[in-house]
Amino acid sequence: MGRRGTGTVFTRGETIRAQFKWQGKRVSETLHGLSALKPRDMAIAEKMLADIVTRIGNGMFDYAATFPDSPRAVVAETGIRTLGEALDSYLEAAGGKAARTRAQYTNAANEWREILGEDLVLSSARPSDVRGKIYGVEWSSASRFNNAMIPLRGAMRVAIKDNPKQADLLEGVENMDKEEGDPDPLTPTETAIVLDHIKAKYGVRQWAWAAFAFATGLRPSEQCVLLHSDIVSSATGDRASVTKAQDLDGSVKPTKTKGKRLVDLAPLALEAIAVSKSFMNHGGEIFQNPITSQPWRGNRSQHETIWTPTLKKLDIAPRRAYCTRHTFATTLLAHGARVAYVSSQMGHTSPSMVEKTYAKWLPDGDGGHSRAILAGAFA
Repeated sequence: MGRRGTGTVFTRGETIRAQFKWQGKRVSETLHGLSALKPRDMAIAEKMLADIVTRIGNGMFDYAATFPDSPRAVVAETGIRTLGEALDSYLEAAGGKAARTRAQYTNAANEWREILGEDLVLSSARPSDVRGKIYGVEWSSASRFNNAMIPLRGAMRVAIKDNPKQADLLEGVENMDKEEGDPDPLTPTETAIVLDHIKAKYGVRQWAWAAFAFATGLRPSEQCVLLHSDIVSSATGDRASVTKAQDLDGSVKPTKTKGKRLVDLAPLALEAIAVSKSFMNHGGEIFQNPITSQPWRGNRSQHETIWTPTLKKLDIAPRRAYCTRHTFATTLLAHGARVAYVSSQMGHTSPSMVEKTYAKWLPDGDGGHSRAILAGAFA
């Protein structure tokens, strides 16, 4: 008999058996192919036991593969045993999602392969160990953690559906509470000098993009694929019919909130459209990359080559170009626009989104009317 770590090898007749701790219990299994009559085989058994104990410790022990004839072996009907296999299966099922979403899921899945192990045997892993590794990572934000958990939870569901005996290793792993930072819009003065600088430094085509973004609050992915034919004129004024957005691969997809919304166009937005008409291409897009004269592919290059340098030159605190959308919302609210109107223009599913995101801009949005009511009510 020999001992190694938390296990033991011993003989029973001519066979050699290994005893080790598995899922909190002492178990023993016959090491087939080895004979108690051969001293050399006892040394081999010791090494086999050491390997089993090590793999159990790091969650990589596959009971079914090591002891296929054991009643303790758990084999999934369609063969999903490892985390890598479960992630692959989930990603394959997610093939119908938008390209940007698929890319995000794939990146997150690859992170989990590094964090938890590509070869993590699901039937052998302990939930507490998995939770420890998940929470042991320093996530940059709650949103990033919550998004990364989507493919991992999906993979776990696939594994459980494949093998109903599989324990849910993510039980007790909850989404993190988001700590939403306040929007950081530009002031009217900052907006004006930013537009002036872009026009003087980069030309009217770049100015038109930025002016339209400020004046409509469109998402960059929506503005990229907006066509001149999407501009609708009526007795009540001109509007943009927003029904589509640009996916990560450049293809067109429905907007984030689906359906169609009509965005009222202010004079600044109409001026931007008028400027862009002289540069219209065969596809009919309103906005184009002035370098290639092709439709924009996202707004990353605009951010890096125009937006960020402009803010730096004007000594304005850096922020994402997406703040044009925040500037649109807060400017309207500051002028007394109703929350429901702002929400409909921005394409939110509910006005509560505006109330939650821009709450600090609401009290002064009625020109002091509410304060006057307060003063009169408690005079």
